Amino acid sequence: SGHAWLNHPDPSRSGVEGVRAIEQGVAFLVVRSQTDYQNNPRNGVGSDIASTFRLEMVLQLLPQKEMELRERHPAYGFETVSRMFYDLEKYTASKQQYIQRWRLTASRAQLKQQKRGVLIQPERQICVYVDPLIPQPFVESIKNALAQWSVAFEKAGWKNVFRLSSDVADASLVYGSILFRWGAAYNDNNYSKIVNPVTGEILCARVNMMDDNAKSLLDTYFLQCALL
Repeated sequence: SGHAWLNHPDPSRSGVEGVRAIEQGVAFLVVRSQTDYQNNPRNGVGSDIASTFRLEMVLQLLPQKEMELRERHPAYGFETVSRMFYDLEKYTASKQQYIQRWRLTASRAQLKQQKRGVLIQPERQICVYVDPLIPQPFVESIKNALAQWSVAFEKAGWKNVFRLSSDVADASLVYGSILFRWGAAYNDNNYSKIVNPVTGEILCARVNMMDDNAKSLLDTYFLQCALL
């Protein structure tokens, strides 16, 4: 609803193309098309601009057990969610910030091992879907990034946190997943994540990759460094 080119589709040009079941939910493949009048500020002449998007809309039931809140430490650069606490006796209000993080779970027996310094694998791994269209050099960059994050997870007591996939069945932005796609409606790399605003749990994330940035950087590199 917050996107001007999507929020008022023409019913005669829009509809549902397909439906499929996912874990604890359903995914709809939809087409949204609309026409908007846009005025050119330079010459004052306007025109109708038609835009069409193919989207996947997901309705999924989330786990009922909520993640334990973890207070932000000022020494760390975590992204956070805020909670307000009201003291009715002192008539004061205070804001507390809690970090955004993935919810990794394991059995009680495994968690006891983890406290003794043993690395354990989460019951549910984070599924990292890599679009088969992504060129191999970019795929290697993704794998290198996951390897670096794996080191951080290992320091927190977790191993094998990520499950790499190129299966079309994993190509939806669903709970516990990171989606790497090739191409976007804009010529730029962009990403977004969905976070529970109450607990700070990261539910899923998406990254759209493009090679346009690499091309422009090559030109800049040539102009600035050719003599060196």
